[in-house]
Amino acid sequence: MSLVRTTPRTGPMKRQLITKLHATLEKLVHKETATGTEFWLARDLQEVLGYVRWSNFEKVIQKAIVACERATNDVEDHFLPVDKIDELAKPSANVRDYALTRYACYLIAQNAHSSKEAVAFAQTYFALQTRRQEIIESRLADQERVDAGGVERRGEARVVAGEHGDPGSVVAQLLHRCNAEPRHVIPPS
Repeated sequence: MSLVRTTPRTGPMKRQLITKLHATLEKLVHKETATGTEFWLARDLQEVLGYVRWSNFEKVIQKAIVACERATNDVEDHFLPVDKIDELAKPSANVRDYALTRYACYLIAQNAHSSKEAVAFAQTYFALQTRRQEIIESRLADQERVDAGGVERRGEARVVAGEHGDPGSVVAQLLHRCNAEPRHVIPPS
């Protein structure tokens, strides 16, 4: 018995597309100046991932939020609802958006429609970027322990929020950047 492929094979992504998507994702990252916290805005990511309608992309965001909750992560640390002013609307209107951590972008990419080339690329991009950041943070924590004179095995290390000058959650850092409360209005970029 032989199996016949009914769907066309897609070839590898073209180098030019990979370069373009990488550059686009790198341009979209915002960096909080005081802490260096990186974040992306969901509406920017929506365009890159090829979603035309916000309502369709918001369904992907909701799936990512559920995945974040099931992984026992604090959703508010990764998905911060914000409002932007749509100056093109008459009269001006607030538009819902989200400030997203790298991990939130990773979850969104994993829950998006992977048949889109941009989504397939974003899945790999955010997985690699997330892992790279984990390695950097681990090395920084190791160096802090060495600098403090208390070299401990990884399994015995105890890290408490605030113990090493941690300014708090990602949301707190983003709110500090915006000098606002949740649902802050961010001017259009």
